[in-house]
Amino acid sequence: MKAKKLGETAERKSIWWKSYTCAYGSPEHHRLLAVAIRAKFVQNHDAMEALLATEGLALTHDTGEPEPSNTSLPAQIFCDILTNIREEYLKTRK
Repeated sequence: MKAKKLGETAERKSIWWKSYTCAYGSPEHHRLLAVAIRAKFVQNHDAMEALLATEGLALTHDTGEPEPSNTSLPAQIFCDILTNIREEYLKTRK
């Protein structure tokens, strides 16, 4: 909880991963997040099966609150990443 509070006040200009730096919320940042999200599904069979079970459906992300303007991963980009992962893995099953 303490870390989350500190994160809320953190400056959001850049992200760092290993020796890589990119602008917060940039296309490069979104690509890095896509790699991490993909790894989650590759490592978690149940999560992948749940994602694949949404075949043919439009994925949405709605928290019931307006999306903050400084979000690192807008809902539409998040859903696009999930859709891309799903479609890639569905192709490998056929």
